[in-house]
Amino acid sequence: PLDAFVVCCRARVPKKGFGVVVPKSYRHTQAMPLVLSLPSRLDDKWETSQNHFDATWDGSARTEDSIIAVPDLDDGLDFDTMLQADATNASTVRRDRKIAVLGTAVGVRTNYRVDYARIFLDCGKGSSFYGLRFATYSPQFLAGLILRDPQRLGDETGLGSMKGLPVLLISSDKTKAACDELKAKLDALQPGACTVIDGEGGYPFKDSQKAIDEWV
Repeated sequence: PLDAFVVCCRARVPKKGFGVVVPKSYRHTQAMPLVLSLPSRLDDKWETSQNHFDATWDGSARTEDSIIAVPDLDDGLDFDTMLQADATNASTVRRDRKIAVLGTAVGVRTNYRVDYARIFLDCGKGSSFYGLRFATYSPQFLAGLILRDPQRLGDETGLGSMKGLPVLLISSDKTKAACDELKAKLDALQPGACTVIDGEGGYPFKDSQKAIDEWV
């Protein structure tokens, strides 16, 4: 999928780049899993890659055996709003969304060996609905999907292509209904594919990070 994206779309990394954390044990002779974590949108601004990492994966056991990458996003980039097919900026928005995800993965690949069978996408506020749509478009790209802010589904979201893709939902008082709906639909495709855990410590639920690590 990465090679196809490079050839067809001339992939670029996000305009503001990305942050990457690489284990001390990394060696170029051995491919490592990649956790691609999209930052949270708070107060109409995207967190910086550093602040997002500090609030989520910092101290995680996965930093010892996986590469963690977080794009720095322009505040004008909107992930979750549904696009009208005839909107004048639709193609540009779609391209920028893809670059945030696939372009970051391409950027990591240029410097490090990535295990393409173990790429995980972690989404939170401002990107969880897009993360779900991305997984329906490109399930072959992901080993698993993490949603820290699950959203209610629209009728246009076709989950059939995600059959068997492991999904982790972080549940809170605000997102419990969305978690219940998603789990029912994903488990109907393949029982046990969707896991729900309770978010602890307030969003982005760093107190649940150990459980997230174990799931990954």
